[in-house]
Amino acid sequence: ADQLSKGIILEYASDRAAQNYGYSVTWHALLGHHEERDRQIKYILEEIMPRMPIQNVHNSLIILCPILWVLMDKQKMREAETIFVTYVYDRFYEVYGKDSTTYYFSMYKPLRTLFLLAGEDEDRQKEEKYTSKENYQSIENWVFSDDFDSIKEYISITMRPYGKDPHSILAEICYYLAVVQGQDKTRQKKLLHKGFELVQRSILKTKDDPGIECAYHRGKQILKKIQSVVSNLSHDN
Repeated sequence: ADQLSKGIILEYASDRAAQNYGYSVTWHALLGHHEERDRQIKYILEEIMPRMPIQNVHNSLIILCPILWVLMDKQKMREAETIFVTYVYDRFYEVYGKDSTTYYFSMYKPLRTLFLLAGEDEDRQKEEKYTSKENYQSIENWVFSDDFDSIKEYISITMRPYGKDPHSILAEICYYLAVVQGQDKTRQKKLLHKGFELVQRSILKTKDDPGIECAYHRGKQILKKIQSVVSNLSHDN
């Protein structure tokens, strides 16, 4: 890897071969090889990422996405947040600055917001801490703006193989926002309705394609979570 990586980067502008480390996490997950999956995650985080050039945030995100979704599946939201912020989000702004862009830059805010809200829900369940109402309102204003659902189709197509469709990510933001702010039932229902529409679009785009099976199944999981909260709200009434 040490001998070949620089040459691959010179040829393709990114170490495309290293991206297979991330893909292998998805393959192990699909095959039900949980011990192998976890060993590969450990190897990536301990051996690959500390040696990744800090300017290669594109490669880092591709390698890490499958790990981030596995960690969320395992309810390790704060760990996923820390990994994303450390190796991708903070490094991008440190190296390139706020006026720059990169291929998946349009997903940075959705990913940052998802991990924030999912982490808040993790904390809420532990009864540790909460985000202020002002932060929730700012996120909610964004969710109901035209900017929220503006992910380009080529971004969706290229991200799906990493384990989750961008519209599922947006739907999950709606779900977690509805759950963590949870005081105003009318606002909750509005958020859940938007999340339901987004995840339905995701499921439609990912079904019947074995190459993006993980994205399809995670979309279905998000749909079930939304339906469960909607059902509970209906019973409360």
